[in-house]
Amino acid sequence: MVQAYRRGYRRIVPAETPQVFGYHPEAQVYVEMRPQDFLLALGPIGRRMDEGGEFYVSSDSMEHLKKRIEEEEEIDVLFLDYDPYQDRAVGHEGRHRALAAMESGIERVPVVIYFYDPHGWHDKVDELGHVYDQTHYVSLDELGEARVNEILASLSARRVY
Repeated sequence: MVQAYRRGYRRIVPAETPQVFGYHPEAQVYVEMRPQDFLLALGPIGRRMDEGGEFYVSSDSMEHLKKRIEEEEEIDVLFLDYDPYQDRAVGHEGRHRALAAMESGIERVPVVIYFYDPHGWHDKVDELGHVYDQTHYVSLDELGEARVNEILASLSARRVY
């Protein structure tokens, strides 16, 4: 599943992270996205403060990440918690990595998208109205292939098989 994402000689080498790929595998899709699309999906927190957003960028952190990309060191994949009922990202990890990839000329980055319901709207309720399944992760089976593909298309994300 892990592969390099290149542009010329530069690439992101995703770290093999079983804690990511093994965490709620029933509710995740491994994709590649343009770093710009990843940041756009986050709304204001995906835009730098100097561009009117809410994202502080440390120049030291950016230089360190860009050096790691150039030296082809392993870097953790990015991830989104995506609420399929509200059609928006509700959590994330990887803004600095996305920005460093963009500034390094990387065209696509590896992303794990988790389908997540922060409100518990899909919780299962018994005949008395008591919730008996409070997982907030929404399985791919529950969403269905067509809905998953619709969401991925809206994020400009491509599955990595």
